[in-house]
Amino acid sequence: MFRGRLRCPAAQYSGPAGRQAVTVDIEKIFGLAAHRAPGIQDAERLYAVLIALNRDERTGEYSVLYEVRSDTIDAQPGEVCFPGGHIEPGEGALECALRETQEELGIPPELIEVCCELDTFHPSCNIVIRPFLARLLPGAAGAITPSPDEVKDFFFVPLSELSEPYYSRTYPAVRVLPKDFPYEMIGIDERYGWRSITEELVVYRYKERVIWGFTALMTRALMRFLSSLSGEGGAT
Repeated sequence: MFRGRLRCPAAQYSGPAGRQAVTVDIEKIFGLAAHRAPGIQDAERLYAVLIALNRDERTGEYSVLYEVRSDTIDAQPGEVCFPGGHIEPGEGALECALRETQEELGIPPELIEVCCELDTFHPSCNIVIRPFLARLLPGAAGAITPSPDEVKDFFFVPLSELSEPYYSRTYPAVRVLPKDFPYEMIGIDERYGWRSITEELVVYRYKERVIWGFTALMTRALMRFLSSLSGEGGAT
């Protein structure tokens, strides 16, 4: 392992003819980036959501809180999702999830007990979603007041109803390359054996409610996480 200090002078790199040269000050970069926190490559939009569990006082069973988007919003109107939204500049992911939950459903942070951050969800469309597992404290469910501008409805689904999805399929994604792809320069042709790409479709159904898309994929990840820590008996 290299333990010495690397000193590099500023270097200049020139791209293809006609492109302006770029000056890279390596010494400055090493100083500024020494304690940089890593991000996720190619992530264009960052979101955080709250996956909140609520305990039924009568049965003791836990349920997952979902909301239904307003029909008047631009993004996925009328679809089922978790409370959450875009992480604002300077805002932490958990701070965002709690803020959005209060804005959308009226649940104050003091009525939410956060357990942990679950695995980051990074689908192929260059967005990143950071989900947080939490549970609602007594009185939180009764305090839910949806914001009509963002939320049409909300509902709870018992964990026992989420043990298996209603539908789950993996299918190959089609890679279509442009006609000007530089096969010859790379040294390959159209028959090159590209690594296969797959996508998943997961759907949950509970009574008249249908959960699909990213929300369904994160629901399945939640159930796998709970089961992994609950042993053979599963999570209740």
